Amino acid sequence: MKNIQGHNLTIGYEDTVIIDDVSIEFPVNKITILIGANGCGKSTMLRSFARLLKPMDGDIELNGRSISSLSNKQISRELAILPQNPVVSGSITVRELVEMGRFPYQNWRNKLDEKDKKMIEKALKDTNMLEFSDRTLDSLSGGQRQRVWIAMVLAQDTDIILLDEPTTYLDVTYQIDILDLVYKLNKEEGKTIVMVLHDLNLSCRYADHIIALKDKKVYKQGTPNDVVTKEVVKHIFDMDCEIIKDPLYKTPMFVPYSRAI
Repeated sequence: MKNIQGHNLTIGYEDTVIIDDVSIEFPVNKITILIGANGCGKSTMLRSFARLLKPMDGDIELNGRSISSLSNKQISRELAILPQNPVVSGSITVRELVEMGRFPYQNWRNKLDEKDKKMIEKALKDTNMLEFSDRTLDSLSGGQRQRVWIAMVLAQDTDIILLDEPTTYLDVTYQIDILDLVYKLNKEEGKTIVMVLHDLNLSCRYADHIIALKDKKVYKQGTPNDVVTKEVVKHIFDMDCEIIKDPLYKTPMFVPYSRAI
């Protein structure tokens, strides 16, 4: 059973602490969504769990082993991350970028085998990017580029997937398409998903587990019904609201009061 957890983590940049002495474990084979106000440490936490940012203190374990003891290839075969605003040359083609997701499995010849090719085709189809395979990234819209990055993560075929705001730049149709795809990966393939999302209502709809961050700590965690309440929203976002039931999915629905009307 593949799992990832942090013990007594203090995370930050130089002398600035963003997360302070937090222990956390993401439920296996579930969708966990991190919520909180801008600057609360959601993306910082995700970066540390992907070993893109070394904790100031504490340790992160991936499948029972300290992440600091693993090679990049070992990590990349078990965990994939889509960070915010990933950067690569705009002249690379869609297929070339998605092929990068298979690098952790390649040998010294760096040649794609049949399994690699099947995973690449599947990722392109699942993200509706197959017809754009030969296009360069700089010829695509922001939303299309985001879908290519997600396809690369899917091609990596790891048991744990970390997604930092995966619906950025996407219109509402593609937001739902991507989140439906993530949901399908979780339910049908048992992937453990950890996401940062800003949309509370979509978070409630898709999450099994929600973690709310505030003041460098985990303020509250649990099911959407446990976490997304009037009191919690007021505390972490300083926003008055009503919480009603989503008429379609019966999950909590956040309805904010306007400060101007």
